Amino acid sequence: MKQSTKKIVALFLSLISLFIGIFIYSFLRIPPFILNKLYALTKTQNWVQSVRTNFTNTEFPEWILYGLPDLLWMFSFMLFILMIWNFRLNRHSLIWIIGAICIGLAYEFFQLTEITPGVFDFKDIGYILTGALLALLFTIKIKRNA
Repeated sequence: MKQSTKKIVALFLSLISLFIGIFIYSFLRIPPFILNKLYALTKTQNWVQSVRTNFTNTEFPEWILYGLPDLLWMFSFMLFILMIWNFRLNRHSLIWIIGAICIGLAYEFFQLTEITPGVFDFKDIGYILTGALLALLFTIKIKRNA
């Protein structure tokens, strides 16, 4: 697979993961404050509310509502960083990879100390780490197919 094709696939997966996470937060849960402000700013809050009403009587497993967004966002973040580094795993890219994982974990631990809004959950740490691992496995897979 050519390098440009790898980057296009990675960017596509990264954006799809990000948008699915935003979709879950926007339409299946009560959106966080920052998304509510964004919808007000873009004058889309009525549209968002009307779409949310389509899901009010639908039950989703807890892991989809609360864990999957963490996994998807970390996967998206890591894949984007790996794409920037041309999928090279070396000491230079490792700083960024570890930094991304630390940001994801710090956000969860900040919920424990109430620095950021949300509810701390050890399961979320597992979802964050799984998202990072999946991005790394994707990188290893495409490097083997080079």
